[in-house]
Amino acid sequence: MNPKVEESRIRFALRSCERHGFKVYAASELVEEASNEFGDSLAVGWSAGKCSTAVVWMALKFNPNVKVIFCDTTVLHPEDYEFKERLKKEWNLNLIETKPVKPFWQVWKEYGPPTIRRQYYQSYAKFKGLWKRHTFQEKTGKPACCWFCKDKPFLLAARKHGVKAVLTGLRCTESRARMYFAADYGQKHFTKRYKIWKLNPILFWTSRQLDEFTAENEIPVNSLYSKLSHFAKGEVRNGCLPCTGHLGWEEQLSRLNPNLYRFVQKLLGQTLIEDYVDVEDEAADACAPASFEEWF
Repeated sequence: MNPKVEESRIRFALRSCERHGFKVYAASELVEEASNEFGDSLAVGWSAGKCSTAVVWMALKFNPNVKVIFCDTTVLHPEDYEFKERLKKEWNLNLIETKPVKPFWQVWKEYGPPTIRRQYYQSYAKFKGLWKRHTFQEKTGKPACCWFCKDKPFLLAARKHGVKAVLTGLRCTESRARMYFAADYGQKHFTKRYKIWKLNPILFWTSRQLDEFTAENEIPVNSLYSKLSHFAKGEVRNGCLPCTGHLGWEEQLSRLNPNLYRFVQKLLGQTLIEDYVDVEDEAADACAPASFEEWF
């Protein structure tokens, strides 16, 4: 991420927070306040990414038994599962794991794929010719797969385990959507719809601040980042492997898992250049003589 872009997004969000009268916390200050205020009803939402891992590390300093909720969408990167198991043992995490309330590929079939936010009304509206399948994302601002595979399971787990507040690794620099979220809600807000407090300690951190904090405190990093950093465009983030809702997903998926990339593109009705090559090869084979001598 371009440092100038990050700085401009932070300035925008902070100016808005000042207008709204939101308090701006240092990361550790907010984590400590949340630990004191909510006690055992506090949890950390963990994706095995760098941001949320840093927040888990902070939370453990104040409560070694803090609840950590990991939402398994069943289509995460293999490295995410490996890292989750590693820290579960090394940090002795009080880990709560969730599963989708509706299978990922079934959600795709019913609602279509996730789209990049600015493309809600564009690219994938033609998915199997059914525009209405995208009304879920258009109305809620959230892909259906995120809701059924991650958010709803999280809320069900939170209610089951008495969680009243959750610490997140959200940063406003990661996208314009997150910048506007930070501007409208700040670091601490109560969601009336879901009846839970959402607390964002590192909301105004840059990528450099995150990396420096991670290095200084010797916090382990998911090996996926070193793999993605060679070709990813924009912010490097982990998440669902077949996700089509972020910029650069095609390049990322085609390099990480070519077979899954072809499968996803076919679901989207896209024709790959390789398909043309295969057709040409088949045509050439059909026209070719049985032996070299037949050419003469």
